[in-house]
Amino acid sequence: MKAIALVMLTILVLACGGEEPPAALPPLAPGAAWFDDWYAVTKLDDHSFAIAEPRYDQHNVNYLIVGDTRAVLFDTGPGVRDIRPVVAALTDRPVTAAFSHLHFDHIAGQPMFASIASLDDPTIRSRVASDGRFTPSLLQHGATGRPTFRITEWWAPDARIDLGGRTLRVLSVPGHTPESLALYDADRGQLFSGDYLYPGDLFAFGPGSDLAAYRDTARRLLDLSAGRPDVAIYGAHVPTSSMAPRQGVRDLERLAGALDELLGDPEHVRPWTLAWFEWIPTRRYHFGDGLLILAPLF
Repeated sequence: MKAIALVMLTILVLACGGEEPPAALPPLAPGAAWFDDWYAVTKLDDHSFAIAEPRYDQHNVNYLIVGDTRAVLFDTGPGVRDIRPVVAALTDRPVTAAFSHLHFDHIAGQPMFASIASLDDPTIRSRVASDGRFTPSLLQHGATGRPTFRITEWWAPDARIDLGGRTLRVLSVPGHTPESLALYDADRGQLFSGDYLYPGDLFAFGPGSDLAAYRDTARRLLDLSAGRPDVAIYGAHVPTSSMAPRQGVRDLERLAGALDELLGDPEHVRPWTLAWFEWIPTRRYHFGDGLLILAPLF
């Protein structure tokens, strides 16, 4: 199976380009504003910002989470442009770059930062060389030109990260990948979910993806948000540049139900269509209201 996954990833690498698209600026979601001709910023509150890349084909969204004494940049994007000028314009606090997971479109900017945090996960620890530098595997990264950087903070699952007047809870959220990380600010009711949950096609077919783990994570997140129907969930992608990434507990409930259904009997759960991610065939399950799950074909 690993050999099949490696072939799939090789095809994906060859199909994905890193060049900038033509200069025309697409429409943005309400509340978003262009920082330059690549990044667009949405102010979530006085100390939280979504930094989107609307012209990138996967419409990545990175998040700057600011406290009184330090800030966290959650994901650094595909590296088409330098994200540091955007961050510097939004905060003068020292910034730690944390990654939601190791796919190429989320960690390309990590080497630009001196302070880098990672989920304390054995699959990540195992890739740290004797000189203390980390390089993801091809299966973890999904592209050539893998970055190398030094991880300066290891965040244990369920740890609390003090930003000064603001605390983030570290969450291990396997499903999309085994080492996926989410960050939860209970005081503000904000959950930064990475690729675990966002509007549009959810990827549950790649190397390391696991539908059962996806469902278990959904249940844990629902327990975490019990009694907090107002929790805002901010994912790492949007289907189009004109859509905002914010979702809510209801979306998480629907995801948990969909995963229950898929794991019950994926052959007969509901009709599915053949969908291609680049050259990789998947089963695309439609659950309505924008919830779509891409599962393995076989």
